[in-house]
This record gives sequence, C-alpha cells and structure tokens, in this order.
Amino acid sequence: MPINILPNEDKALTRLTPDSRTPAKGRVEAANDPLASIDSRELLKKWIALEKDEAQPIERELARRGFGKLSKPLVQQFFSDDPQDRMRLIDKVLAQPGGGSETWLLLLAGDANPDVRLFAVTFMATSNNAALVEKAWQMVIRDHDPRIADLAGRLRERREGPLRR
Repeated sequence: MPINILPNEDKALTRLTPDSRTPAKGRVEAANDPLASIDSRELLKKWIALEKDEAQPIERELARRGFGKLSKPLVQQFFSDDPQDRMRLIDKVLAQPGGGSETWLLLLAGDANPDVRLFAVTFMATSNNAALVEKAWQMVIRDHDPRIADLAGRLRERREGPLRR
C-alpha cells in the first residue's frame, strides 16, 4: 500500500526542473535573478556559509524552489560525508511540517552515492503523488546502478495503474 508522504503534493514538483536549477514556471523572472541559474547544491553551500542577514536572498531562492524551512543542522546533514546521515535526512524532512520533502527527495535521488539514491527513489516510488512517482520513474530509467534501474518495471506499473489522476 502506498504511503502518503507529501502533504503539499505537486507544489515543488511543478517548480523544479530535473537539475534543480531554474524552476519551470517563472523563467522570465529567473533571467533577471542571478541566483536562479545556480544549482541548488551550490546555493545550499553558500547559504550555510553566510550569516543570517547575508543569506536571506539565497534562502528566498531556495524557498521558491520548494525547500521549505531550512536549518543549519539540516543542511549540514545533507553535506555529510556519511551516506547514512544523508539517508536519515529523508526521515527528518518527512517528519518536519513544511520541510520541503519533495524537493529534498528529488535532490537526494541525484546523490553521488547509489545507496542514498536508492533510498530516496524508493520513498518517491511509494508516494500517492502521481507526479512524484513519475519523477522517480524518470530517474530510475537513467540510473547506472542495477539495483535502482531494476525499480523501473515496478514504477512503470504504478505509473500506468490506478495511481494516475
């Protein structure tokens, strides 16, 4: 049975492109904003390095991308060298109201570590959110790790099944 992990359903998914840069909507505004063309990972690095007052424009851009309420410990956990820390981050953002779970899942589904990618894509695949399942499918069909690529068949069935709206 699928779990409903995303209270704000398609909010972030309609705003993000797969590379987590410029949102699909609002590209005209993004052309006038230099932060809009910077990858989300880079923005998170910049945000964590700055003092609160200096970080506000970056925080606004990250919020526009769907990251929700940011905290230094949360972002530091995202940049942890330990893949287990990054996997635990998923549980944290899912439990945090307004935590931007969709956006964090999408970002972690592109992690360098295949275990983190598998963990994130598995959460995405069990969602009741058809758009998130679609994103998971798009990610698994392109992944070079066989454990992740093997999810494609099951996700194809979910995409074509009763989950469709």
